[in-house]
Amino acid sequence: MLKLTQPVGSYIDPGEMPVVPSSSDAVNKLVQPLPEAPPRIFSRGITLIYGTGGAGKTSLCLDACFNVIDKYKILYIDTERGVDLWRIRQIMKARKLKYPIKTTEDGYIVNKLKIIREPTLGGLLKLMKIVQDKKPDVLIIDNIASHYLVLICQDTKISSYGKPSKEMIVLTNTLMVFTNKWNMAVGVTTQPVSDVKKAEILELEKGLGVDYYDERDYIGGKGLEFNPKVQLRIEKRGKTERLMVLMKHRSKKPGETCKFKITDWGVGDI
Repeated sequence: MLKLTQPVGSYIDPGEMPVVPSSSDAVNKLVQPLPEAPPRIFSRGITLIYGTGGAGKTSLCLDACFNVIDKYKILYIDTERGVDLWRIRQIMKARKLKYPIKTTEDGYIVNKLKIIREPTLGGLLKLMKIVQDKKPDVLIIDNIASHYLVLICQDTKISSYGKPSKEMIVLTNTLMVFTNKWNMAVGVTTQPVSDVKKAEILELEKGLGVDYYDERDYIGGKGLEFNPKVQLRIEKRGKTERLMVLMKHRSKKPGETCKFKITDWGVGDI
């Protein structure tokens, strides 16, 4: 397990916590705890966004990152190569941004935004050491549960896979320590169970000793069930239109919804 170099109790001033808005007022209003609070999609703590492939999870995350690219140090971990150079250039062109794009061995660097590609859960856990050392203000992991999908697609035997659910709990618990210790804003994405055969997910988690919760309709196990305090589901409503559903929140009742759209800029209001 990752060893922290400072005591967990050494918190910083809550007033210094990052607040990361989207470009959609509707999305911000859905997530912000009070009307007078600063608009946001991400802030201190873990926010989970889930939806089917192409629903707009990556666009939402990139949009938010580019909104604060001058203000905060951002680490974006891409586990599925979902962030491509074309999309980065499209967003920058729409915003008339002139930052140089540096291509690295494992991703890209744009101003204060560093994008790293890491497809494995083991690699993801090792990257937490970098997070601890670099202490980014904003951390995005897109998609945090991609190893579940890889497992099922490859028809790998559970016995040869180890304990991914326990590792996921270690990972999300580590993220919680980071958010409490450094007021880090963390955004993670995953996909709904409907993207794969639900029976296979149930069998996989049963074999790993994971209790399945009927109310959870996304992939990721217990670690994603409890640690994210804000959970958002995205549903397609056309080519660019999307519906966002508030599934869990610290201070709001679940079930509220809003609409937004995918744009060259990132996302926007309808």
